[in-house]
Amino acid sequence: MRHGCICKYWTVFAFLLLKGTLSITGQTGLKIMPLGNSVTRGSMCTNGDIYTCVRIDDDQAIGYRHKLYNLLNNAGYSFDFVGSQQYGSAIMSDPDNAGFSGIRDEKLADLMQTGTSTHTGKVTPGAYMNSFPADIILLHIGTNDVLAGDYNSDGVARILDAVKSYESSSGKPVLVFLAKIISRADYACNTHSGTVTYNNNLVTMAQSRINNGDHIVLVDMECGAGLNYYNDLADQVHPNQTGYNKMADKWFAALHGYNNAPVVTRIPDQSVDQYESFATITLDSYVTDAEDNPQNISWTFLPESPEHLSITIEANRIAHISVKNSAWSGAESIEFVATDRGKVLTQLKKSSSTTDTFTVNKLNSPIAPGNLSAAALSTNTVGLSWQDNADNEDGYDIYRSETPGTGFVLISTVLSDVIAWQDTGLMENTNYYYRVRAFNKGGTSLYSNEAAVTTLLGLPDAPDGLTAVTDSNGSVALDWNDNAANEDGFEIERYESEEDSFLLVCTVAANITAYIDTGLTENKTYMYRIRAYNAAGVSQFSGTAEITVPYRIPDSPFNLREVMTTHQSVILAWDNKSPDVNSFEIRYSISEGGPFNYVQIIETPEMLYVINGLEPDTYYYFSIRALKDTLKSSFSNTILVNTLVNPVLSVDNSDIKNGYSKGIDLLVYPNPLKEKAVLSYSAPAGEGSLIKIYDLQGRLLMTDQGPFYDSRENILWEMDVSILKPGIYMLVVSTRDQTVTKRIVIERR
Repeated sequence: MRHGCICKYWTVFAFLLLKGTLSITGQTGLKIMPLGNSVTRGSMCTNGDIYTCVRIDDDQAIGYRHKLYNLLNNAGYSFDFVGSQQYGSAIMSDPDNAGFSGIRDEKLADLMQTGTSTHTGKVTPGAYMNSFPADIILLHIGTNDVLAGDYNSDGVARILDAVKSYESSSGKPVLVFLAKIISRADYACNTHSGTVTYNNNLVTMAQSRINNGDHIVLVDMECGAGLNYYNDLADQVHPNQTGYNKMADKWFAALHGYNNAPVVTRIPDQSVDQYESFATITLDSYVTDAEDNPQNISWTFLPESPEHLSITIEANRIAHISVKNSAWSGAESIEFVATDRGKVLTQLKKSSSTTDTFTVNKLNSPIAPGNLSAAALSTNTVGLSWQDNADNEDGYDIYRSETPGTGFVLISTVLSDVIAWQDTGLMENTNYYYRVRAFNKGGTSLYSNEAAVTTLLGLPDAPDGLTAVTDSNGSVALDWNDNAANEDGFEIERYESEEDSFLLVCTVAANITAYIDTGLTENKTYMYRIRAYNAAGVSQFSGTAEITVPYRIPDSPFNLREVMTTHQSVILAWDNKSPDVNSFEIRYSISEGGPFNYVQIIETPEMLYVINGLEPDTYYYFSIRALKDTLKSSFSNTILVNTLVNPVLSVDNSDIKNGYSKGIDLLVYPNPLKEKAVLSYSAPAGEGSLIKIYDLQGRLLMTDQGPFYDSRENILWEMDVSILKPGIYMLVVSTRDQTVTKRIVIERR
């Protein structure tokens, strides 16, 4: 501190008084500049005469500043006196001020604007407030001007101009408390003409500036401070300490009264039961302020972290109070603090508060309900009823299970005093178990007794979507939609002709949705219908499905096999299991995929056939299918046959002409042959016939001479073929002008 003064930057904490009292809650410390002449310095002439003045020592000159400091400090302001001068350091911890003894208002204006005056010399390098910024100025100036007979206020106006320039350059407002100067000794207030004239000019000038927006507060120090100008002055112009203390009281009243504290009315205490919520509080309804509307008042609460309550205040000043632990009961007091905006200076904010108590009453859990009963009302509805034994329940929880004694699930909650309820949407013919308990915010009761019930069984829903499809085997495949969840099965009925009625064909189990009806008559129309059944009865019938069974496609021949092969022919055999087949069709090709040659065989009960005209030493693929009118079976298995190499015949094989006949009707029987063959044929008159037997490789095995007749007629001839082995052979009968061949088969039993 300059001049050895003790460091003065005190932090004065804002304090909160009892309910309904106010506090100063400035966010940062105020900088207060006591500005003026020797009265601001705290001068007094100990010998009572300003002209031969014996001044009080500098370190003792406290003037009004010492008491004002204490008043502000005790009121809770956080502040700092500022200025280039230090007086009263022996007594004050903060002696800074801007009091310049003997200075007139014009010279003080020079100092404020430039930092220099002819009275003080250079004090600061520029405008005074650039070096000593202030938020509040306590200005008492003009005593020396009145002594000199100068009563205008132009110098004060220039001081105010300097303050306004600082406001513009710093962007910070400055509040000037401008005093009407005190009167002269032995002149009661408003009686010394020079002082009155000066103060009137001062007020006129200041009021004009106030009307233009300057932050000026006029302080009537002349008459308003209560100075007794006969007793409270130490000399002609300086107060004694009693007078200075009265000036301090006036400065404090003006400063402290500049911004009125909010007026807070008491918020009613609240009391709720456990688990209930406190009502919200519209804080605007509990505050008024002379300078601010309720929406400009900010609210806080103490303690900042309540032990049991959670408190939030919305931007629209609605307070919400809830309990941190919902099981807690008891009471806690909260102080709500309303703070205004501080008018020009936020450091002049003021607060008022109200303390309110929030009580949570303990809530007992309700008594359990009794006599729970359950009755099946339909296939999917159960009716419940119980006895209400409690007088403080908020409602009832209803539980259900499909297992007695366990697995209960909450299914519904009903309001208090309800003693009956229906459970719907259940499954039919199903066992259910119920229990009920009461609840409130304090807890839940014990469970009621357990009630058991079985829902009613209903008729199954009718199936629909019945379709009928037949196949090549003469069967009818039925399909339908199962619309029931409770059927034991389905009854299938069939209608065959106008003379018949629907007859039960079959019964299938539950969840079956398909059935194949077999053993039906070809080219006959049938009609079907279906219905579901269970222990409760039968459903409605489905719609009907009508279908005509077509002719059956014959079964495929099977076991196609090669019996014997020559260089240009092959004998094929096969098996057949379709008794009503009237013909067959053989296809063959030198490639498995075709193209194919087709041979149709009519009436071959022996299932044996010779294919001629084949190429020697060639691979052929053979397969066969059965024919029934226009219906054709699928082809049998495919076999691969390799014809033999063309042999060199030892006889004139021109005799062998497969299937060639010129008038001879040759019959051989029995065929297959055993030991003998009987031949029946016709020959020209007077000529004989030559009979030869070849094997399939073209080798001549037997020759016989037929009889001679005088005229053409049928010949019946018997041959012994016992020397031949079982197999297939070619029989050739030749006359003069004709030859006929026939395949014969020899079997041995």
